[in-house]
Amino acid sequence: MPPTLPVCSSQSPIPDEVQFGYVGWPEEDCVKHTGWVAATEFIRHPSMVGSAFPATARMVRHMLAPINWSDIRLFVEYGPGSGRFTFAILERLHSDAKLLAVETGEAFVTKLRQKCKDPRLIPVEGSARDVRRHLSDKGLGQADCILSGLPFSMLDKDEAEMIMFETRMALKPKGLCLSSEHLAQLAA
Repeated sequence: MPPTLPVCSSQSPIPDEVQFGYVGWPEEDCVKHTGWVAATEFIRHPSMVGSAFPATARMVRHMLAPINWSDIRLFVEYGPGSGRFTFAILERLHSDAKLLAVETGEAFVTKLRQKCKDPRLIPVEGSARDVRRHLSDKGLGQADCILSGLPFSMLDKDEAEMIMFETRMALKPKGLCLSSEHLAQLAA
């Protein structure tokens, strides 16, 4: 049974940087126990999960700050994991825009589908390597922005290069690509 984790609430006494929920979102719309899912998936698949902990609210704000949201109609997120970026993107995304969230972890995809009923979110289980196929399967064109939370330093060089090539091909000519990676040294 997962431990009780902080729920999302703008009145939560927990500092923004360690909160597991999504500030400003109603509790029923939040992905609950995401810290538990992230930690479990990281232990099971360390080379496929970027971090055992969700991104901080500060990191999310910093990464999303350069985006001109009025220009975004199709956003792609690689490795949404627990959804910390996902929900922040949805808060900013135009009402007629779409967010394709590509995730290899079945548990993460299941949680997103269960907890987010926003019709703009399109979670798919699969690899970022197949981003153009995912877009095509959903009847979507090239993306205005792609955000990656993939652990590129843990990926095979050829796999990382293929994902970057496919990312470039999936972006509009003036599309924006943002990437973040949690770097941590594991004790031997």
